[in-house]
Amino acid sequence: MTDELQRKADQINVLRSQAAELQEKMQLMQQALGELSASQKALASYKDLQNGSLFPLGSGVFAKARLEAVEKVLVDVGGRVLVEQSLQDAQKTLEKRKGAIEKSAQDVTNNYAAVIGQLEKISQEAEEIIQRRTPSR
Repeated sequence: MTDELQRKADQINVLRSQAAELQEKMQLMQQALGELSASQKALASYKDLQNGSLFPLGSGVFAKARLEAVEKVLVDVGGRVLVEQSLQDAQKTLEKRKGAIEKSAQDVTNNYAAVIGQLEKISQEAEEIIQRRTPSR
């Protein structure tokens, strides 16, 4: 294999690795967005839980219970630090997080598209090198 072709192969391997990492980040962000949406729905339906609901205890076991009227909830603000917030403020906090994650997800998606574009370009260049080196019949 020529040096030029070897460089192209190395570049392709690096780009494939970058693409895989970016895909993993996108999946993690989608998971985080799903969890945020679930939390937002739970906060929005909090008043319904005061009438009674099933709460998971684990291993398929549930307890039927009612929540007391609660004015505030504890919100994780990072580093396992909890801050007491009103339901409305907690919703705002979750919405801000969601916006930040969506922006980051868009950036990662754009980076992924750029990496895929580079990968396609370098793959085409490698293919052209191979075609030039292959004798015509």
